[in-house]
Amino acid sequence: MELTVKRSEVASGRVLVKGRGGTDLIVELPRGAAVQDGDIIGPSPEGVYYRARFAPEPALRITLEDEGFLVEDALILGCILGMHGSEVLTEGRNICVPVGDVGAGPLMDLVRSTGVPVRMEVTESVISPAVRGYFPGRVGPGSRSPKGG
Repeated sequence: MELTVKRSEVASGRVLVKGRGGTDLIVELPRGAAVQDGDIIGPSPEGVYYRARFAPEPALRITLEDEGFLVEDALILGCILGMHGSEVLTEGRNICVPVGDVGAGPLMDLVRSTGVPVRMEVTESVISPAVRGYFPGRVGPGSRSPKGG
């Protein structure tokens, strides 16, 4: 059975599903599981397995413009965005920042304030929680916090 889920639910380790008769059920994911779009999750308390399909979400995709970019530029962006409580996910040469409640405008202003030469676009895309990055307030696999794994 296919199930559309929010990335934030999967990242939290608990996914809400509708069971038989419309009852709300929680599928608990194994601690530290790196679930990607299309993976099978479960079982639910009713014994059902689901194919997780992540719902698209607004995100700011940032690409370092200069082919010879400096590592310092990437670190500056990561530090500034992380200090402001943003998730900072990496996808190759791109940095992907879920827009969330903040909105794209303030995030773009913050990135511009760093002076790092970048190209930015707001996209509506599926972001895999298995993408590596910094997740504020979380310690463990995928976290880049000093206490993390």
